[in-house]
Amino acid sequence: MSRIYIPKELKDLIYERANLLCEYCLSSDDYSSPFNVEHIILISKSGLSVAENLILTCQGCNLHRYNHIF
Repeated sequence: MSRIYIPKELKDLIYERANLLCEYCLSSDDYSSPFNVEHIILISKSGLSVAENLILTCQGCNLHRYNHIF
């Protein structure tokens, strides 16, 4: 699987918007790492790499969600 490139400026915006908390479970990056910027609507489901479709998640939430939309 190839990695999707998200520009640093966009990643910084997502981290700032999330206040360094997982946007699903609200855990702090002090207690759960690494954090990931992921797509809400997946690229494979025609999602775009725009701020409105990106979310900051902890490793646990990212793995739990995997490729599910809901």
